[in-house]
Amino acid sequence: MTDSPPNWARDLLSGFFDTFQDTVQASFVNMPREYQRLKEIDAAMNDALDCLQHLPDEKASAPAMLLQCRSSYRVAAQLALAGQLRECYAVLRICLESALYGFHFDNDVERFKHWLSRQDSEKNRGQVKREFSGARMIDELIAVDPINGQAAKTFYERTIDLGAHPNVYGMYTSITVNSASSKDKIVHSVFQVGKDNIYFRLALKTSAQVGVCCLKIYERIFRERFRIVGLDERIEKLSADL
Repeated sequence: MTDSPPNWARDLLSGFFDTFQDTVQASFVNMPREYQRLKEIDAAMNDALDCLQHLPDEKASAPAMLLQCRSSYRVAAQLALAGQLRECYAVLRICLESALYGFHFDNDVERFKHWLSRQDSEKNRGQVKREFSGARMIDELIAVDPINGQAAKTFYERTIDLGAHPNVYGMYTSITVNSASSKDKIVHSVFQVGKDNIYFRLALKTSAQVGVCCLKIYERIFRERFRIVGLDERIEKLSADL
């Protein structure tokens, strides 16, 4: 690792960045099993992108969304390892939605063209918002894949409850309350980490669950390609105990 630049971690913001990175590294050491699974899911996403090269134009929109899905997954995993749990769930929602968009595009190539026209007018904007609602895309997935579709619905609602919207449960994952006296309570934002922290462990597990759910969505779209390169078997193994 390189030395820190002058004045690094001497102000509140860069000090937070410094603690953030230290916390990620501590979780890397202290949660090896959880990190290993996150790493293997990331590798599977990368290999999925590799095997989806050189597709015809009408199939190119779904892999483009997988690229966005993988990017969001990496950020969410880092946030989880850093104990930034509410923020992790917000990004996991983006990760899952990216996969759902890819699935929705693949079912009808005209949907991608419609999506591209979103900013052309207020009418188009409203139509695309309705067409690409999370609930609608999840229902479409459930119709063809009830097991993974129901899993996607569960994880989608969990991300909203715990961070993607400013809900009560999400607030509780990112604060602690210290009672200075029976009348005086001080609320602090914290890095929620530790083997015994159930919120931390849930965020790590949910990150893995969402990652595998997204891989299964793409396996349904590109089943033959995934089978040829052995991704189907890897995804099945990654699903164990989730």
